[in-house]
Amino acid sequence: MAHVLTLPGVKGLFAVGMSWRHEEAVPKAKALRELAADMGKWGTVYTAKGGGVQVGFCDPIDGLKSPGKARSLAAAVAEEFAQPWRGIFEVGHGLYWYVAVRDGQEILNDGDIVGTEDDVARVWAEHDRLSEWKTEITDKPLEILAVAVQTKSNLARLRDLSYDPTMLYIGAAGVVVLALAGVGVWGYFHHKHQEELMEQQSLAARAAALSAKAAADAKAAMMPWLALPLTHDVFSVCQAQWNQEALSIKGWGLSTWTCSADAVGITIETKWTRNGGVANDAPGKLDDGGESSSQDTVIAQTFGGLNQDALTGEAAPRAMYTLVQTYGAKLQLTKQPEMAPKETPDTPNAVPPPPWLAYPMTLDLYAPPWVEIGAAPFDQVTGLRVASIEYDSNKRVWTTKGTLYGMREATTALAVAASDGSGVVPTALASPASAATTAVTSAPAAAPAAPASSVVSGPVIGASAPVAAAARPASGKPKPTDTTLTAAGPVPKPASVVALTPVAPVAPTSPTDSDKSQGGMGALALVQAHRNATVATGVTVVGSVPARPVKPALATVPPGVGN
Repeated sequence: MAHVLTLPGVKGLFAVGMSWRHEEAVPKAKALRELAADMGKWGTVYTAKGGGVQVGFCDPIDGLKSPGKARSLAAAVAEEFAQPWRGIFEVGHGLYWYVAVRDGQEILNDGDIVGTEDDVARVWAEHDRLSEWKTEITDKPLEILAVAVQTKSNLARLRDLSYDPTMLYIGAAGVVVLALAGVGVWGYFHHKHQEELMEQQSLAARAAALSAKAAADAKAAMMPWLALPLTHDVFSVCQAQWNQEALSIKGWGLSTWTCSADAVGITIETKWTRNGGVANDAPGKLDDGGESSSQDTVIAQTFGGLNQDALTGEAAPRAMYTLVQTYGAKLQLTKQPEMAPKETPDTPNAVPPPPWLAYPMTLDLYAPPWVEIGAAPFDQVTGLRVASIEYDSNKRVWTTKGTLYGMREATTALAVAASDGSGVVPTALASPASAATTAVTSAPAAAPAAPASSVVSGPVIGASAPVAAAARPASGKPKPTDTTLTAAGPVPKPASVVALTPVAPVAPTSPTDSDKSQGGMGALALVQAHRNATVATGVTVVGSVPARPVKPALATVPPGVGN
């Protein structure tokens, strides 16, 4: 059964749980009508970059009057990772979405399903018989797909595949008959139609308003830095890749080297310039003119131990400036312009800005950042997330880019006001649309200490051969005039770290009556068990079994819009 859901920061609805069928070419309308009679009235046509054609089908979705309001999420993200890849994502209400993409970036016939943990674990186990999967995602929030969807335009919408245009002529003939029957009869039906139309417009306007508010609440509840790796993790994997990089290959010299990191791994981009070599020996793809080439390598990587802390207000940029001034580095830190809500007669309740601030950051050094400064000083600037590290051989400059996140002062004030008068700032700021959101550790407003919190973290496990951890060189020494890095203000750390309990290696099986009485083993647990059982074969499953946060998903769709 298909469902619809929303993604933070992305307009519109997305359908999940469709069945897919491969076609040699885009079917004609008549063929689609015949297929729709057996496989579902609603659907869409997906054409992969490799030329493959698929048709996705589903029955009409409860609460969604028009199929054109939704787009297929599986088709939107099928080409986000190199095939073959698959993933499990929690969508709320005890349901999970399983997506699997293989040959030619096509969705498997049963690779787009929504079900319970046991349902998706069973399909995962069935797909284990297929050849090795390059990327397997089991512990990432659904929000990581929002960025991929935002960058794509003209995504095909669902439509009624059973629609027959010849019915228009039959309808027109019926109108003529009614007109001939008398003005009174026509007036009755016209009035009835107008009433229904007004009611539909009223319901649609209310649903749109509720959907917009739910999407805004979900976006505000999700702190963007929680899904991004910490600086020391980025430095570790990028350093390991740099240590393996050649500076010259058969007369082609390395021009630029870039290591970019995101929630699901890293990408190594290299550009080469001819230095006596020939085109046949150029690394990667030869550029126009034959004097340069480029090469990209994507490495799937799961990062663990994400830090929830973020400094408040002016303390965030102060800590960053202190770091670079201590080590004599060159920094560009830009504060994003304030996006104050503007209320108009049409929008009396304008959406407020998010509770955080973002400062794009560019840092220039004359040596790798893990050598000149080291990871530890960077980690003291909580809320800093490094996106890329680039080396330019011509300029001999290392450029580190990322974003410094901090909480707004107003957010802390709101938290103090929301406390019970004890002066302790709550550790979680809840969105009005959700009963529980990701915790944000804040400093106490008065003498009483902030309540202790704990963070569940998992190991860093690669989807392919794990990157060898290289010994980090000693950090550079600060200037004699300033020998310490002082944080702008005390930032409480999590009181404890709860280690994950390994799951005993067992083969995935269908649940027995006894299992059902105990609630079942669960999709992510079964996946982890499968990983443990197949270590000897060399197959690696990305992810662990972390505590699952609340995701903006089915719960964000208001009644009357979709389930």
